[in-house]
Amino acid sequence: MNKLCRSTDAIEAQGIIDFLEANNIECQLMNNFLSGALGDIPFTDTGPEIWVSNETDLILAKQLLHQYFQTQKLNEINQDKTRLCPHCQETNPAHFATCWSCQKDI
Repeated sequence: MNKLCRSTDAIEAQGIIDFLEANNIECQLMNNFLSGALGDIPFTDTGPEIWVSNETDLILAKQLLHQYFQTQKLNEINQDKTRLCPHCQETNPAHFATCWSCQKDI
């Protein structure tokens, strides 16, 4: 097993694992409950870690991890964007395919 990364929290770590497993990378979550030792050990050592089971998958896993964070960054940017419905002129979040007001395709 090879350490891929340390996450900031368990939710982010599980998202990364789900993404990797969806791309056929076998991995495991380690140190998930180590935050309980915070104070006895440095906080930089208590975050959950993602470990890749097969060494041959490590390079692909690193590339996928980069892709995962790029996608997350784009999602955060796009959450702030809006667009107008051409039918009723109502403002909709950019990720909506159907207007929330008139229910027509945007």
